[in-house]
Formats: sequence, C-alpha cells, structure tokens
Amino acid sequence: MSIVARILAAVPLLLACASVTPSQLQDCDALAELPNLPEKSCLAQEDTAAFRHRVAEAIGDDVKSTYFSVLIDSNSNATGVCVIPSRTSDVWSERSVLSARSGELSTLPSGPPCLATRRIDLNRRSMIAGEIKRMRNMCAASTGPPTEIAVGFEQGRASLTALRSSWCSQLSDDWITLPPDGLTQQLIFAPLEVADPKTDAAVATRAHCFRSQEREDRVACIQSHGWELLE
Repeated sequence: MSIVARILAAVPLLLACASVTPSQLQDCDALAELPNLPEKSCLAQEDTAAFRHRVAEAIGDDVKSTYFSVLIDSNSNATGVCVIPSRTSDVWSERSVLSARSGELSTLPSGPPCLATRRIDLNRRSMIAGEIKRMRNMCAASTGPPTEIAVGFEQGRASLTALRSSWCSQLSDDWITLPPDGLTQQLIFAPLEVADPKTDAAVATRAHCFRSQEREDRVACIQSHGWELLE
C-alpha cells in the first residue's frame, strides 16, 4: 500500500479519536449519602495501605487541587471516582485527568474485605492545605490598602471589609492547624467526614485546647473535641 493510501485509510480513525473527549466527572452525592470512610482498624492494615498505594499510582500525583473520592464496591474493587465540591474551585484540567485515569481502577486487584462498600479520599489533606494557603493569602491581602474602587467611599469600603472578614472567619471554622515543630510538618485537623459529625466549633476547640503549651496535649485535646488529624 502506498504512503498516500495509508494516510487516507487512517483519516477516519484520526477523526474518530479527535471527536472523543474525556467525560466530565460527576460531583459526589451529599455527604449523608456517600459511603463511609474505612474504619481506623482497616486503615492500619498492610493490605489496605497496599491497596491505597495502587489506587494512588493509578490516579497519579498531579491532581492537587481537586478533592475526590474513590468508590469501592461490595467486593472491595475500586469502581470509580467522584468529585467533592469545595469552596475553592477545582481545576477542569484535573477533572479531565481523573476522568481519563479512573478507568484504570477497574484493572486493579481487589482490596481487603474491610474496604467493601466504603470510599477512599486520597488527597483530602493536600486539598485542604491548599485551601488554607489560598484563604490566608486572600485574607491577608484584604487587610492591606483599599482597592482603587473603594477609595473615597468609606461606607463601601467598610462593607467590603466586613464581607471579607465574615468570609475569612467562616473559612477558618472549617479546620484547625498546629504549626510545624522541628521535623514535624504542619498538623491539620478537619471535621470528621461522616453524615452527622459530633464536632465542637473550631473557635471553642482552639480556646480550650490551646491553653496547653504541649503539642501532644493539644493534639489529644483537639481530637477529643471531634476533629480528625489528616495524615
């Protein structure tokens, strides 16, 4: 077959490939309808750690801003991915990556029985850490000089400042952090990912637990108020 004939024969295939685009991932259901996370005893098992590692390798480490869950069926097989909406927008390109790679999950070996009908959140800590950084940058900027539009409009500037302050306060209610200590990274605590978390308010928890100067005591106290330490 001549080169020209080969090119002409390949055109329909090329057009077909060009028309295929990654399907948009669906948002996860409401938290009350999502499968539960694995029990701590399950997470401590070597088989679970190995399964999570295989899933993480299939997804890749370039999805950093999108909070997603991997869904596990009754046979402990990873069946797909859904995206958990957050206050900060996830990146469309990352959704495309997740959509393209989620099909690889069905080829993985099954996980241990304790993972059946559960879900795995692989990047919850990194996503929340990024959200905290963006919030802090925005809220720090809001205390700087007023914007050009606001100059000369005291009432408008006051309203804008109040709105930003309210938004920043609301965001800070979603997590508790402890700064790095020597070789230990920043600790991030978040409400338990269950339908009806028994978590005390962040402000009250900080006020009670930060009385102690010992890091270990603070960690134990925060967890006793219903906050989860993100690994």
